[in-house]
Amino acid sequence: MSLQKRLMAVYKQMPNCVRGSMTKVANTIPLELLYGKDYRRWQKFIQESQYWTEEQKEEYEVRQLKKTLEVGYFHTDYYKKLFDDCGFDVTAFRYADQIKIIPYLTKKIIQENLDSMVNRQLSHK
Repeated sequence: MSLQKRLMAVYKQMPNCVRGSMTKVANTIPLELLYGKDYRRWQKFIQESQYWTEEQKEEYEVRQLKKTLEVGYFHTDYYKKLFDDCGFDVTAFRYADQIKIIPYLTKKIIQENLDSMVNRQLSHK
């Protein structure tokens, strides 16, 4: 449990008259300590990525998009069928423009296919 969550649990149990002082004390805790390792990891990422070239930014975006597309293809019935039907090969994905062959998602499609859009890994937990 992160320091932030532990402090919040204590904070919620305090009387209102003490909470104001506690808030002032909590504001003095460094964010890196308060939010833990995920905060530090993202802070490092932001510091490093601000100096990326356009090519590095695009490579990162494509990698993240590919991960998302792979989750859809390998873990949902809807996107596996959709990608297969339109000829989209998620394993060959290298450029953002390649997703242009995937049909647009509409509200009606979501309403009609919601159950098959759920990630099977998440739906069994």
